[in-house]
Amino acid sequence: MDCNSSCTSAPQTIQFCYNSVNNSCYKESRPAYFRPLLYTITWTVILLTIIGNLLVIISISHFKQLHTPTNYLILSLAITDLLMGGFIMPQKMSQIIDTCWYYGDFFCKFYLGTVIMLCTASIIHLSVISLDRYYAVCHPLSYKVVVTVSVTVYFILISWILSALTGYTIIFLELNMKGIEYIYRNRCIGSCILVQNEASGLVSSLLSFYIPGFIMICIYLKIFTVAKRQAKSIQDISQHLQTNEQKKDAAFQKKETKAAKTLAIVLGVFLLCWLPFFLCNIINPILNHPCSCFISMVSTTGWMSSSSWILCISYPIFFLCFPLSYKAFVTMSVTVYFILSSWILSALTGYIIIFFELNIKGIEHIYRNRCIGNCILVQNEASGLVSSLLSFYIPGFIMICIYVKIFRVAKRQAKSIKDLSQHVQTNEQKKDAASQRKETKAAKTLAIVLGVFLFCWLPFFLCNIINPILNHPAPPITTDILAWIGYMNSTFNPLVYGFFYSWFRKCLKIIALGKIFKADSSRTKLFKNSKLNYVYI
Repeated sequence: MDCNSSCTSAPQTIQFCYNSVNNSCYKESRPAYFRPLLYTITWTVILLTIIGNLLVIISISHFKQLHTPTNYLILSLAITDLLMGGFIMPQKMSQIIDTCWYYGDFFCKFYLGTVIMLCTASIIHLSVISLDRYYAVCHPLSYKVVVTVSVTVYFILISWILSALTGYTIIFLELNMKGIEYIYRNRCIGSCILVQNEASGLVSSLLSFYIPGFIMICIYLKIFTVAKRQAKSIQDISQHLQTNEQKKDAAFQKKETKAAKTLAIVLGVFLLCWLPFFLCNIINPILNHPCSCFISMVSTTGWMSSSSWILCISYPIFFLCFPLSYKAFVTMSVTVYFILSSWILSALTGYIIIFFELNIKGIEHIYRNRCIGNCILVQNEASGLVSSLLSFYIPGFIMICIYVKIFRVAKRQAKSIKDLSQHVQTNEQKKDAASQRKETKAAKTLAIVLGVFLFCWLPFFLCNIINPILNHPAPPITTDILAWIGYMNSTFNPLVYGFFYSWFRKCLKIIALGKIFKADSSRTKLFKNSKLNYVYI
């Protein structure tokens, strides 16, 4: 629900970014009492991004046990995220709050080039990490020979050099302006936006998204094939050989398979988030930059689909609470039915409200008096309430109830397992206890992810209901900031997952207590398995 607009009502006075310049951009007025609030929220997000990535960088750099090829890739990726939080996000914050660019043309080009560079570097790093996982899963015997520290450093340098060339070459040589120079010449002073022609949009999208994305898809398809074959082989072996070493190997292969599935899910979310943008990045210049209303509506439907998808994955309650009847109840046909229902409900909610103009019933004067060149979503009380309920509150309430039930069942099962383990210590019973502990941990992980989701999106959906009731007192910048907080869900998630690793928690404790300054603190043993070739995904 993008409320980005330059005006919803006529301003009392017109302000310019530069009062002494004739061709200055308009400066949108902001209520004075909002500025401290906006600065507090945005700086909190920025500091969380910086501190979280700094902790990852310090941990991997300082502790020698973490000096592995995979973690060097994670270190470089954390540096990319740190630069995003320390350089890009503050400039974006300034543009949102002040609506003007005060740093000159050269720094604008440097800023835009850096944005392209960091986005490209982040995606290329994900591709290289997928290649690292390919050798770890598909060629475990030759992994340490092929994937060495020197090879990893070489790929890191290539990633940064290629990203820098892609970003700065396009911007400083103005390859993105060839054929559309009139847009650049007619721009107002005080703006800093990225406009691309068809060629630069195609090239930058290929280098920054499509080629790395295609590589990752091919690699993970190969990983799935090999992991499935290895899992079957391990299952056959376990029926005949039950030595301790063979059990360790089987557990290791299961962890590799689980890691591959986790990475594939991350890839799927990555494609879902970025594919529409980069498709638009190519198509929009070709079609001479058409109206963005349809794009805004598709984004709205995407948010609704996201809520429905999160609601659908609440099925673990059946597996945890009804393990015996799970396979009979949650079948492929039932799953497909829920998937189709989610998409149909999302499409009906989004398109019916917009195309039948249910959102402006009773407030038609706002729609009729809108300024030309504006594309905003204005909702009356009824549509704001209904869309918020269907998109957020009802799914959120259901998920909260489900996870409360999961916690209660998991706690009861954990107590039963603990009592059972005091009397019976057979191998099969130990496996059951371990399985239940994993289910409990998985339930807690899902609940924390849900909490982060609520924290990021709840302010926006509260505004979505309250604003129409109070006759739209909030300026557009308010919804911009709240939507921006929602976007930061992708920033918080890596931190949330990072805190679930025991080695990271131990690093935090050592850093917080100042033990990192002690002699030989870099040799602290963080985990027992010295053969572990990756510790952070």
